Amino acid sequence: MADGQRRHITQRPDGQSADKAEGNDRASGRYDTQRQAQQAATDALNSRPGGGEVIIHRPNGEIRDSNTIQPAGPVPAAWLTRSSWTGGPASGPAGSGGLPGTLSPERPSPKRRAGRKQQASASQ
Repeated sequence: MADGQRRHITQRPDGQSADKAEGNDRASGRYDTQRQAQQAATDALNSRPGGGEVIIHRPNGEIRDSNTIQPAGPVPAAWLTRSSWTGGPASGPAGSGGLPGTLSPERPSPKRRAGRKQQASASQ
């Protein structure tokens, strides 16, 4: 990701939380609570066309959590047209199984298909 698309929430020595864009020397803002800093970082990324990631650090600096902010705008056309992901016609994000990595209710997972094949061969 380009600079500014990842924002880190860290605790400052004075106890406040800071929202700092990756690659910047200075924090974008100082907040009384981690939640306020996280909300400010999320709002900043929502205003960018490319989305980004909010990375939340513990006081010792280790990463506690991260949240991906999806890019604003329409769903990529590939998500709507690749029927191989759903096993049938593209249904889009509102339908069942229209996103990559999901399966429609009509098409069982590969693991379930393998189990059915084993059951069929065992019963013969």
